[in-house]
Amino acid sequence: MSKFFQEEYVLGFLLCDNFVLLMQKTKPEWQKGKFNGIGGNIEEGESPTEAMIREAEEEAGLGNVEWVQRGVVMYGKKAICHVFSCKPDILPNFTQKEEEKLSLCSIHRILKVNCVQDLDYLVPLCCTDIQNFIIDVYRDWE
Repeated sequence: MSKFFQEEYVLGFLLCDNFVLLMQKTKPEWQKGKFNGIGGNIEEGESPTEAMIREAEEEAGLGNVEWVQRGVVMYGKKAICHVFSCKPDILPNFTQKEEEKLSLCSIHRILKVNCVQDLDYLVPLCCTDIQNFIIDVYRDWE
């Protein structure tokens, strides 16, 4: 984990046949009822890639897919989110392993889905060949 940021996360999008796998969040409160990618906190001693693999297995049973780090989103010094994508030729089996519902959503309708902030540009960005992006987002944090 980084010593520069207070919090460090991973966020992954499984993209296949113009669909993206999202989960409807039940927590934290600010995400409740909204859709987000697969992901979560990076644990002590984990690399971002190791955290993404663990989160994908824990949340969706996706243990045999190849995650590629696409870039990062920084929220000032508050947090950094390592963004990953997986683009298999054939949709792998996934299983809801937590209380949060998994859904395949049309990439073309992502702006009409009740998503957390930033997915409106992160999902389309992950559909491109752009690698190593760095996005710095400034927001008022409570």
